[in-house]
Amino acid sequence: MSSDKADCKRFYLNTVIAASQGDSASMSVLLKHYDGYINKLSQRVLYDADGSTYFVIDDTLRSFLVDVFIHTTMKFTFKCTD
Repeated sequence: MSSDKADCKRFYLNTVIAASQGDSASMSVLLKHYDGYINKLSQRVLYDADGSTYFVIDDTLRSFLVDVFIHTTMKFTFKCTD
């Protein structure tokens, strides 16, 4: 993977710091970045009467994970040691 593609998918420490200070645009960037991971963690397997398998997103669990993510991000502190 080229460094250009890697940079497009990365966010910077400034974004995390801004989100931890309450910047909603920065928090949206972080949530968008982790959306796929949160969705994967929120998946549930359902089976119908015929035995077919369905993967669905548990909205309650997803909302909980987003809330925990936001709460944890808001507690983030950055300490520079020089």
